[in-house]
Amino acid sequence: WTGEKFGSAKTTLQTEDFQRLEVETERKRVAYEKLHASALIMHTQLLKRKISPEDNKSKRLPNDIVGVCMSNYGNEFTDDSPLGKCIAMVNFGQAQSRLASYQEDYADTMKSSYMEKLDEGLAHFKEYQALRKKLESRRLDYDSKLGRLQKSKKEKPELEQELQAAKMKYEDSEYDVIQKMALLQEFEDEHCEALENLLQIQFEYFTRSLEALNDVRANWNQPTTATSSNARQPPRRTPTGLSRTSSNNS
Repeated sequence: WTGEKFGSAKTTLQTEDFQRLEVETERKRVAYEKLHASALIMHTQLLKRKISPEDNKSKRLPNDIVGVCMSNYGNEFTDDSPLGKCIAMVNFGQAQSRLASYQEDYADTMKSSYMEKLDEGLAHFKEYQALRKKLESRRLDYDSKLGRLQKSKKEKPELEQELQAAKMKYEDSEYDVIQKMALLQEFEDEHCEALENLLQIQFEYFTRSLEALNDVRANWNQPTTATSSNARQPPRRTPTGLSRTSSNNS
């Protein structure tokens, strides 16, 4: 633009490269916001608690609710009954509570290692939107002043000065937008690293869960023994669970 006279300047100051990068960034922004919203739904669901029918007061994760009730039900049977000849139901119930505990650990780690990174990226995109809005406002101001100058029938230095000032403001805003788009590209490396961490976290979560279920399956038909007596609690005991609980007022 440096070689152009103000009176013959184009109404569109943006280069093709800038416009192409802007279109690409906007597409990524729309997709990123959907990713952030969907990940938030997933994370919220992982920690969603319901009131347990065991006491109609405490709030637990669904797996823990089933686990506590299943263990308590299993303890109602004597050793000579079909469900009392083995500790499968008690073990399975305790495993469900462990799964709930693993789920909480997974959700907590997901928040610190991935959700917070997604929040950071969303903030960058919001800043980009604000800068882009400011750039568009200054472009319109530039076009307006350019139109006034081109319609003028004689030279008016004050109009040229206003146009030059508007052009400088526009270029400042364009620079800010370019810098933010470059930062968003750099952020993609950080996001990729966080995504890899999420993969590892999820892998460990499902591995631990599978190990808990394999343990139950391996001991499914084992009879009650003295060594497993700790798993068989007296009937109508106070319900317990491994996952964190919250009161009904939480």
